Amino acid sequence: MATDLDGTLLGNTSTVSKENIDAISEGIRSGIAIIAATARSPRSTSKISSISGLGPIAVCANGAVGWDLRTESQIWHDTMDAEPLMDVIQKLRIEVPDIRFAREQLVSFLPEQEFFVREVAGLSFDRPVAQIDHSHVALGVTKLVMKSRSLDQKKLGAILAEINHHNFSITYGSVDWVELLPVGINKSVGLSRAAEHLGIPADRVAAVGDHLNDIEMVSMAKVGAAVENAHEELIRISDVVVPSNALHGVGRFITDICSGSIELLDQ
Repeated sequence: MATDLDGTLLGNTSTVSKENIDAISEGIRSGIAIIAATARSPRSTSKISSISGLGPIAVCANGAVGWDLRTESQIWHDTMDAEPLMDVIQKLRIEVPDIRFAREQLVSFLPEQEFFVREVAGLSFDRPVAQIDHSHVALGVTKLVMKSRSLDQKKLGAILAEINHHNFSITYGSVDWVELLPVGINKSVGLSRAAEHLGIPADRVAAVGDHLNDIEMVSMAKVGAAVENAHEELIRISDVVVPSNALHGVGRFITDICSGSIELLDQ
């Protein structure tokens, strides 16, 4: 079973409740591998997984990274090349003058100045730079995050889609982030790779999330769930709606699977 972190497993104070931790422990005792599938980097995902009891691996960066929590090493890591990425960045700077970028490279998160207007709980990052340039992406990029003060996510995403001639994957994170990922990457791809790595058939997978970047993952799962506070588009395609993140919905989902109220394993 895979769970998103922010807005799903984590409560409104970005912490994991005792109820969720206890349910994860119950699920593991029942023989269920319960892992994180998140937009976060391996660095913060490892910390949250350790506190929560998740593992033994994690899907990070919206599927671009598979992380072994025991050895703190990558299982897979997809990246974007510098030249096509810089082409997108330069075109977006023209189309959206107030755009701000952040570059993620495995465990390094490098934001431009003014990318963050407030502190993000549990997120550590490199010293901000004036502008992301070729020198910052030369070694390949796990994902590129962007935001605009004048445009909402969907409008910025639509502009990005028009100029994305390199077929990078586009998804959404946080409240106002748009994310560019390597070609063909999303959480569904990451979860499929994780299941294969763990020797779990694809038809024995459950997933729960809250946002637009969870749609592919929840859709591919045998049982796909949305927390009650989820984006309406995710709720619409989910098999099950569980209580909100503030009411320990992930814990409820796990408990219902363990009890048989939600049937995951064929009898």
